[in-house]
Amino acid sequence: MVKLESQDQITNFLPYLPYGIGFLALFFISKGIEIFAVPYYQMTLGINPFHLSLAITLPLILASFVGPWVGKLSDDTNSRFGRRKPYIFIFSIISAGLYGLLWMVEPSWTHSQQLLYFVCCTLGFYLAANFVSIPLTCFTYEASSSSYKRTQIIGFASYFTYTASIFYQWLFPLSQSEFFATNHQGIMFVGWTVALVFIWFASIVPIILKSESNNTVSGYKNKQAVNRNLKQNLAKVFANHKMKILLIVLGLQMLVGGYAAAMDYYLIVYRLLAGDIAAGSVWKGVLSTSYAIMGIVYIPIVTRLVRQVGQISTLKIIFLLTALGGILKWFIFVPDSRWLLLADAVFCSPVWTAMAIVMPAILADISDENSQTEARDSKGVFVSVYNWAIGIFIALAMVIAALSLNWLGFDAEMGVYQAEASLLGMKYILVFGTIISALFAYLILGYYHKVSNTDSKGNVGS
Repeated sequence: MVKLESQDQITNFLPYLPYGIGFLALFFISKGIEIFAVPYYQMTLGINPFHLSLAITLPLILASFVGPWVGKLSDDTNSRFGRRKPYIFIFSIISAGLYGLLWMVEPSWTHSQQLLYFVCCTLGFYLAANFVSIPLTCFTYEASSSSYKRTQIIGFASYFTYTASIFYQWLFPLSQSEFFATNHQGIMFVGWTVALVFIWFASIVPIILKSESNNTVSGYKNKQAVNRNLKQNLAKVFANHKMKILLIVLGLQMLVGGYAAAMDYYLIVYRLLAGDIAAGSVWKGVLSTSYAIMGIVYIPIVTRLVRQVGQISTLKIIFLLTALGGILKWFIFVPDSRWLLLADAVFCSPVWTAMAIVMPAILADISDENSQTEARDSKGVFVSVYNWAIGIFIALAMVIAALSLNWLGFDAEMGVYQAEASLLGMKYILVFGTIISALFAYLILGYYHKVSNTDSKGNVGS
């Protein structure tokens, strides 16, 4: 079993603070472009929505394929400054600079020029961000060799990301406030503030205040390291049985669960509030804020549950709760239910807390086991594959959701007069997608137990 820390260590979270600030950087690297892209480039500058969606998605997908190479490069680096720190320090500056430049687009340019400018800056940002997010994630995972303490650190850091998820949606309204002479001036000021404070500064705080850990390499001295190229490393990652299970569970939640969740906005507007888009947007905001707040509430519950029953058992409990929440969605998403939406957050937000805390902790354990076997660190490759999978699953969920809306006959121009069959189809997707993804994830996790039980190294992740 995982060795538990003393009570003093558990309650003293001050040493974890730099990692929490680092998670702020990871959050804004992930969410930073979507904060302003649609409201500014589309709604203010008038860029075609479809063209803008391609301009956001394609650079992200292209940059994600560089991730495994970045991970291996970071794993193999041997400098007096460490393996992770040089990349984080240099590319946090580049990432912040490119992010700030995104919002300096000239309003007088043609839409084609603005879109080309956006694509170039976005592609550069995502490429540079790989060199920050992957090493910084590995840097956090390597803070301890204890599986439970890693879960603790990630759990504490998640407070920062959930808090950011509450206030970041107000950044664009702030940029358009009366404090600025023009909308363009406001977006530049707030954009560069995010770039310098939440991307550059937040990235370098951990590497300044914390030493690069040797936890993952301390046990390799008496072992013969296995040298592999990137292709061989990737094959090793995908051949890892625990990693396969982790990726399947990830896909079930991010792809199937995410696809189902994409229907809630439409049901709030057209089912709960009879086509009132303004009121629907407010209640969607209430639901999103409720999820973020409940996510914060569930962080200590999830970390304590991991301590008591283990990572996999915690996930299984949460997926059962999610399946129950899926059943309740049938009774929540009904005309004029409104405040019943809070019940949805109570039952279905824990799964996203688990995705933010427990899944990364299991990933760290899997990569650590592999590193011990190979006698060389491989966290970078494992993290990059995991991040790549998240990006692909999210993109697929968005595409499938859009195709489903067309197939169901949804037409925004019909307003309140949506076909009953269309709304019922959305409800089926929301309810049964949530239930099916949760139950299949629960069943798949049973195989992880079997793999762990046959592992001669112990029951990390049990």
